[in-house]
Amino acid sequence: LSKTMVVDLYSNYIRNRILTLRSQLAETHDQLKAGPSVEEYRTLLERENALLDRLIVDYDLKARDFVGLCGDVSLEWIVADISCIFQSFVIVPLHTKMTDDDFIKVLNNCQVKCVICTTEGLEKRFHTLFPQCPTLKRVVLFDSIDDKEDECEWRDIVDTTAKENDLFSIIHTSGSTGVPKGAMITEGLWKTFISDRLSQYDPLVKIVFKPLCSMSERENVYHTFCSGGRSGICTEPHKIFEDVQLLQPTILSCTPRFWNVLYLEFQREYLAQLEKHNDSDRDHIRYKVLAQFRSMFGERLSYVTTGGAPSGDIVKRFLFDCLGVERVYEGYGCTEAGHIANNGGILRADVEIKLEDVPELGYYHTDKPYPRGELWVKTRTTIQGYYNNPYDTNKSLSDGWFCTGDIVELIDDRRINIIDRKKNFFKIAQGEYVAAERLENIYLSSLYVKQIFITCADIIKYSDQNAVMAVVVPNETVLIDWAKKMVESYINIKDLSENPRVNEMILLELKKVGEQQNLRPFEIPWAVYLEPEPFTVENRKITRTNKLARTVVDSFYRTIIDDIMAISHLRDGDFVKYGGDSLSALRLTALARSKYGMGNSIGHMRSSSSTLMKHDAILDPLIVVHDYKGECESNIFLTGCTGFLGAYLLYELLTQTVKPKIYCLIRWSKLDKIIEVLKHYDLWNSTIDINRIIPIVGDLAQPQLGLTDVTWTRLSFEINTIYHCGAMVNFVKDYEAHRAANVNGTLEIIKLASTSRIRINYISTMSILSLTNKTADEGEPLDDYHLNNAGGYMQSKWVAETLIKQAKQRSLSVTIFRPGMISWCSTSGKCNERDWLYRLFTGLITHGVAPDVDCLMDLSPVDYTSQVIVWIGQRTESIGETYHLCNTEKMIEFKTIWNAICAVMGKKPDYVEFNVWLDGILTQLEKNQQLNDLLLFQNGIPDDRNRKISSKNTKRVLQESDITLLDLNPTVFAHHLLS
Repeated sequence: LSKTMVVDLYSNYIRNRILTLRSQLAETHDQLKAGPSVEEYRTLLERENALLDRLIVDYDLKARDFVGLCGDVSLEWIVADISCIFQSFVIVPLHTKMTDDDFIKVLNNCQVKCVICTTEGLEKRFHTLFPQCPTLKRVVLFDSIDDKEDECEWRDIVDTTAKENDLFSIIHTSGSTGVPKGAMITEGLWKTFISDRLSQYDPLVKIVFKPLCSMSERENVYHTFCSGGRSGICTEPHKIFEDVQLLQPTILSCTPRFWNVLYLEFQREYLAQLEKHNDSDRDHIRYKVLAQFRSMFGERLSYVTTGGAPSGDIVKRFLFDCLGVERVYEGYGCTEAGHIANNGGILRADVEIKLEDVPELGYYHTDKPYPRGELWVKTRTTIQGYYNNPYDTNKSLSDGWFCTGDIVELIDDRRINIIDRKKNFFKIAQGEYVAAERLENIYLSSLYVKQIFITCADIIKYSDQNAVMAVVVPNETVLIDWAKKMVESYINIKDLSENPRVNEMILLELKKVGEQQNLRPFEIPWAVYLEPEPFTVENRKITRTNKLARTVVDSFYRTIIDDIMAISHLRDGDFVKYGGDSLSALRLTALARSKYGMGNSIGHMRSSSSTLMKHDAILDPLIVVHDYKGECESNIFLTGCTGFLGAYLLYELLTQTVKPKIYCLIRWSKLDKIIEVLKHYDLWNSTIDINRIIPIVGDLAQPQLGLTDVTWTRLSFEINTIYHCGAMVNFVKDYEAHRAANVNGTLEIIKLASTSRIRINYISTMSILSLTNKTADEGEPLDDYHLNNAGGYMQSKWVAETLIKQAKQRSLSVTIFRPGMISWCSTSGKCNERDWLYRLFTGLITHGVAPDVDCLMDLSPVDYTSQVIVWIGQRTESIGETYHLCNTEKMIEFKTIWNAICAVMGKKPDYVEFNVWLDGILTQLEKNQQLNDLLLFQNGIPDDRNRKISSKNTKRVLQESDITLLDLNPTVFAHHLLS
């Protein structure tokens, strides 16, 4: 705003108004139309003249003197600013959160003669600085626009023809890595900033709530004035949402932090509404909550802007959904060069760029597919340098070019993609460079994360680091809500931050977010330190422009981060290797328990199955069930068709249905593999229509089942039923080993079914039930009492069924089948060579002796089980139901099976006491590796005698069928084993 433009402002827009909120705010929008809360430009002119009278007469200031301006957002700040512009003072805006040391450096560097304070109390701070600031003569408190004389001499506007290169203002950078640098803003630059953005919107209404010492907010105010608009001044930023609703701005400019807060509030409200309505009609609920948040901005909103730092993709998607893509504008620029790029990194027409290689980070302009490097720009609004700072000027500016300090890739001639700030990169062990700010913006999308700092331990001392670490300030409200359900007792947020269970939950939450955003493994924190105290300007961990003060934060947490790394070596046995001693070990062990929330084991912190399971068992709120896509063909999708039960399911689907094609997910493209499996189980015959079997190459453990987008979309149109039988089964490996195929695979099945409300027949397992003295009914909810002591397979199936049940609550058509132990085929004796039943009896055949135990086994023939699943799975009435497939009324004795096997072998059954039997196996194990499988039973032979399981649903529905469960015949099983 040049002096000439100030005159134009008053002559052309005298009838427009500037609205000031909060200090005298009326309760309703209608009351804003008149009254003491509205200041006209004419009245402002009188206020400014009165202040000028004091500055010139009482304080002996003249044109080109440097005047500091410090205060919270207020109308008084703007009045004081314009008053200084009238007299051609060089304004030095000062952030209220500056430290005294920074105040002294800035005041002395700029030789400030007078500081105007617009917030009461600040003047006392500056009075204490007089001895250290020799040029500072006056401190003025101007905290009320009514603080003026009724009659005062009119002051003419000084020097309305100021030269283009005359200093207008000194704007100081945030100082995130050191002392703030004073960017020199000339009269010409300021005039260009404003004139380039004059708006034609009518009405033009903006809200001012960010500190006015920042370039963007101050520019925002004068751009509005010179466009004849109105500015609502929010003097209490924590009430910004209320002010937005009251003022109904046409344009809203905010930093990513504002939009992050809004997004987290949306998530909380959305999840609360889902819980309130039992997850019914998620699309409608999400639309309703989006509409609720959209209404907060009023009816006049034209667009919103975000800038100052990159916004996370998740938050941007939320803004697009809430406001519409056309209303969201993301800008990129800086104080030193002005506006550089718009949405998507599209360069402004007047911006020139060049990339400089950064060999220490591995970025070169010759990189493929896109050139990469440090961005230098030349714009119409590039500053000439930093005031009284030749070192930083020469470092950042050269021949009209400004070094942004950002690493970018050049997508095409006029489009860039920002990777991160050069100063934010650090290197970990395997030579990978980490872009910290990019990761922080991603993790901030978590409900549980209020603030985060991504870092690593001392790379020289600990050269084996293969992933980042994190310092997290939790979202207190959200964490306490979680703790009420999950933590037995706690005192406050500090207590929670030191709780190992909370630490593990936050760590796994970061892992989940990282996986959702397809981050590389080293970009996902392996350890986290929870900080109960927020990063603030007061503790110097945040700059006055709300950016992370990395140098300060890194220094503050350096010892803690290195301690956590040392603890990991202590528990991995490498502590001495890295220079540790016994006293240090004792200290670190105590810290791990009492301060760092690391529990008893760093390994447990890195990978906790129990916490991970509960975390995985929450279905992503973003998964929405969509309606049918027109007339869908009645084809079937089957997983696990090359497994034991899966092969029999395929056979029954081909037998019980006539027309549907059966799409089979397998890892091979040829049909021969499926035919081979059917033949192996004696299921292949000439009546099977081979043309109905369609192999689909994929993998349960892969995202989107390993399918291409085309195949995925085709399936969603061509199937109406899924039989999900596929799973990894290993009774030795842990939960994480089963997680990809059994949990993530089921999640992908849910996503596929959600594309057009496809029915899921899910094959679970009876082993997920927590069997106590109480009978386990089919309709009872699952509990997790037994999970910590269960094997990895069972844990993964528990999580998978929990996800399926949540999918059912979101209106998917779901039927759950829980088979017990599936035994041999009742006609062929064919069995599953991978299950414990086969391993037990083949091992006994090798050993020749059985333990003398009295055990009953609940076994159901595979042909019966598959018949029931396919038949019930075709019935509409079974949707939403759960069916137990067991044989509790016809259980068979362990000795009956062994006796039948011995009879076929032509020998007398031989039994010995269990411990003698086990000792015999251990003695012979080195000589006979075939006995290895019997070690699975070193704690005893499975006994189902006391299991109480109800299968009323199954019995009831099967009364309408001709399916019969016959007595088990162990002889056919014996013949198969011995054949």
